[in-house]
Amino acid sequence: MNILMKELKEKTEAELSTLLAEKREVTRALRFKVAHGEHAHVRDIRQARLEVARILTALTQKGKKA
Repeated sequence: MNILMKELKEKTEAELSTLLAEKREVTRALRFKVAHGEHAHVRDIRQARLEVARILTALTQKGKKA
């Protein structure tokens, strides 16, 4: 699932923090699956990391506006 910045800007800081924790867990789980050979698509890790970066960017932008 690809998260758009437009969608992230509409969320509150609490929702973004929850989403960040979920995406970090997904990233961690994917790393373990790839390492054990259970998941063949390494690109999914990159996608998850990009989503984490987008969420962090949205959180930073919200923090500067306040």
